[in-house]
Amino acid sequence: MSDDCFRSGHNEAYIRNILWCDHKLGSFDIGLPCPVIPNLTSVHKDKKREYIRHFNTSQYDNTIWLTGSSVLNKLYCWPCLLFSTENGVWSKVGFDNLNTLTVAICRHEKSINHIKCFLQINTFGRNRIDHLLDEQKKTCDLMHNEKVKKNRAILKRMIDAVCFLAKQELPLRGHDESSTSINRGNYLELLELIRQYDPILDNHLKESTVFRGTSSAIQNDIIKSLGTLITNRLKEELDRAGFVALILDETSDIINKSQLSTVVRFVDKNGDVQERFLHFTDVSNDRSAVALFEHVKKILNNFNIGKKLVAQTYDGAAVMSGQNNGLNVKVKELYPCAFFVHCYSHMLNLTLQQSASNIKECRIFFQTMSGLAASFSKSSKRTNVLQNFVKRKLPSVAPTRWNLKENYDMLLLFFEHIHDNSDDWDSDSILKAQGFLFFLKSFYRSFY
Repeated sequence: MSDDCFRSGHNEAYIRNILWCDHKLGSFDIGLPCPVIPNLTSVHKDKKREYIRHFNTSQYDNTIWLTGSSVLNKLYCWPCLLFSTENGVWSKVGFDNLNTLTVAICRHEKSINHIKCFLQINTFGRNRIDHLLDEQKKTCDLMHNEKVKKNRAILKRMIDAVCFLAKQELPLRGHDESSTSINRGNYLELLELIRQYDPILDNHLKESTVFRGTSSAIQNDIIKSLGTLITNRLKEELDRAGFVALILDETSDIINKSQLSTVVRFVDKNGDVQERFLHFTDVSNDRSAVALFEHVKKILNNFNIGKKLVAQTYDGAAVMSGQNNGLNVKVKELYPCAFFVHCYSHMLNLTLQQSASNIKECRIFFQTMSGLAASFSKSSKRTNVLQNFVKRKLPSVAPTRWNLKENYDMLLLFFEHIHDNSDDWDSDSILKAQGFLFFLKSFYRSFY
């Protein structure tokens, strides 16, 4: 910092402002100016002789607040020069008597004005002005921050509950979420369980009036936020990936909506192949190749992976794999490196399905197996008795999952039980039992 700011004739306000601005342009934490002052001297006399004392810059190291001017040949107190409202020697006039410097420094350090200025310079920039002016404002902000901290703790518990249900693949909502319902849904019932062991959540659910966190809107907001977080994390993975493949498959859900699943496969930084499910998209209104192509472009643009696309795989439907106007052709026109690969799982499924349908014995076997599962699903009595024999239920959706070989003997005993106790069963059950007995015995003779 230049010493010109201490030019002779300038008043204290000028000195303070110039020194303040010049120091602030650097960094307030750099420190105060410590110039060499060769002309700051004092004549000292004792009984024997007379000599001249010179100012030593080592005094700066001994006194952390000391500063000076080589133009005015004066010493100043840096905190008092900046913050003092009093017209003192250390803040306006300047100190130049080296004979009493040590005593003057000790006296000044104990003064109330210096202590206040020293505290101000050390807290400068660390306190809000509105808090310094209004103590009530500071109290309100502290209370607000404490409330925000509490709300974050509550919200964290709710997010953990949603994540737990998602991990377990359980639905959040219930059919009846009223206070009188015995089952209000997995999300609300889970919060009720947690509150029994968590006083923070329990107090919130008891006392909250504005934000309770149990409404369907809050549940949807949490789900959307988590979805956005997962999507952003997936974007980071795809940014690091060198090659990406796109997988699409369409199927109808339980309410007959056409749902298109979107999956990406890529190679991570370790060279391992990763597969990530993105989302389902309702394409009931338009399942044409043009509409699906727009969907593909949207996905590739959103994740910025168009230049990395090296493969695309779909099922054998004409709209997907058609050689002239299929989706794969349109995608390859825009992304030449995206080679089409027919879904191997779908090809295997079609091969097995067509092969089995042309074999009379196989066709009868699978139809009978489907009827076997349906027979129990339509009668609670048959299901209950079956559980006493085989200790489990027959699946109604995928009967091939149920191992017939392992439960062959038990099923045989069950149908013989119905046949031998015909008085306890209706005619439909007896008729089906005879048919299944014949099927099981024929099955055993054919394969064993």
